[in-house]
Amino acid sequence: MSDSDFTSAMQQFLLWEAASRDTIDFKKIYVDITGDLIAGLMLSQIIYWHLPNRDGESKLRVERDGYQWLAKAQHEWWAECRLTAKQVRRARKIMEEKGIIATAVYKFGGAPTTHIRIKWNTFLNLWSEELPGQILFDQKSKSILTKGQNPILPKVLMKLDDPSKSLTERIYIEQQQENTTETTTTTPGVTPDDKTAGGGGGQIENQEVYLFLVEKCGVWESKAQQLAAEEHVSLELAAHWWAVIKDDENIRNRAAVLVKHLEDNEQPPEFTDSRQRHRFQQYLWDYQSAEDLDDEEAE
Repeated sequence: MSDSDFTSAMQQFLLWEAASRDTIDFKKIYVDITGDLIAGLMLSQIIYWHLPNRDGESKLRVERDGYQWLAKAQHEWWAECRLTAKQVRRARKIMEEKGIIATAVYKFGGAPTTHIRIKWNTFLNLWSEELPGQILFDQKSKSILTKGQNPILPKVLMKLDDPSKSLTERIYIEQQQENTTETTTTTPGVTPDDKTAGGGGGQIENQEVYLFLVEKCGVWESKAQQLAAEEHVSLELAAHWWAVIKDDENIRNRAAVLVKHLEDNEQPPEFTDSRQRHRFQQYLWDYQSAEDLDDEEAE
């Protein structure tokens, strides 16, 4: 690049940088809450969608089982904050284990999609533990935080206007419902985290297989749960079949064909080219649990 081209490119870059609005409001405390950079970024976006818009209306448009949910396909997570499928799955697992979010798989836009909602009681507890300094309210209410000295975070005046009141009321109702649900539906040996992602009860034997069949292959939740309970159905077997089936243009309903092969316990054919093998390996990488991946890296 010549000096003149370099100067021109630099000027264009500086103009673009100053004018671009392709940014994300990412608060560092979300990394502190999750203990992970990627999970913190994802939590930041989840919080954004759970907050009301400028008119005080909820940004969430999906309501199932008495809760409002955030529904995003994988390509939307990538478009919004450049998270890959593997990163989304890992971040979601971190937040689920900490009790920050609840997830469920419902149909959205014609395809099974993982829905997410904040578990506000847990989140607010973690938030109050991590937030330094002191917040003051201007409506004769006391701060929920203890006083602290932090030169980075000065006293902040937070106005509890009508939109935040509406959000608080909705969160309170959802929290009461969640407490009631956990009290009335929990059965011996099955915790709320053990229940199906679709919220239908019953323990999923193989979460990896279930998520792969539902999210990637479009298999109905009930059928995916049945297959996940079969001992002979593994993630490797399902991913191998799917990698082969994806290349067959004569198959109209690939999900149904996959289910038939898995139910009949058929062994898949050998890969015909490197593309199928690469696709198979990518499926394993995207859907294999974080613990398994850690074990492989350690070896």
